[in-house]
Amino acid sequence: MSDAIPHVHAEAPAGTGAAGRDRLDRLTEEFDQRAEEFAERCRRGEAPSISEFEHRYPECAEKIRALLPSVAMMEQLKHQMRPVWERKSSGGSTPERLGEFRVLRELGRG
Repeated sequence: MSDAIPHVHAEAPAGTGAAGRDRLDRLTEEFDQRAEEFAERCRRGEAPSISEFEHRYPECAEKIRALLPSVAMMEQLKHQMRPVWERKSSGGSTPERLGEFRVLRELGRG
């Protein structure tokens, strides 16, 4: 399963010509880069602000407001769906607890 953000594509309004399509393609590519940056920050455990992205990238603000909450939710769900032994804890790579049990040390991995 890839961690890449799916490409978001929009149709250019009828009659906009090549220049309008080029601008739309550029904005779509720019949004895709912003969405990937946002998702990567979520994966690192940060909580990026949607309003921060809106202010930093006003040309994409409408798409940011509409789509980044969904990106954040997908990243959160991906983390929650991972088995507990694959999740990073604050104290290192071994979780402190596994259900009702306290983990003292890791014997092996594989």
